[in-house]
Amino acid sequence: MFKILKNSKWSKLRIGEIITSHGKVETPVFIPPATYGALKATGVDDLEKIRAEIILVNALHLHFKPGDKFIKEFGGIHKFMNWYK
Repeated sequence: MFKILKNSKWSKLRIGEIITSHGKVETPVFIPPATYGALKATGVDDLEKIRAEIILVNALHLHFKPGDKFIKEFGGIHKFMNWYK
């Protein structure tokens, strides 16, 4: 779910929050992408420096390879990626 907290009086800018089952993330925010559950352009040390709270994971890629069943047996996407924020 996305909730708008404040709109700018002068432009279309806004502050909001993304609400997930794991918590809330304030926007605007940089959300690094992970293809097949792996970060490509950013290292874990970079994520720690910018205090990243969220990663965008393409579920369709993971559905085909390694597969939903494998991810579930591994303990879910967070364990698969070793991402615990």
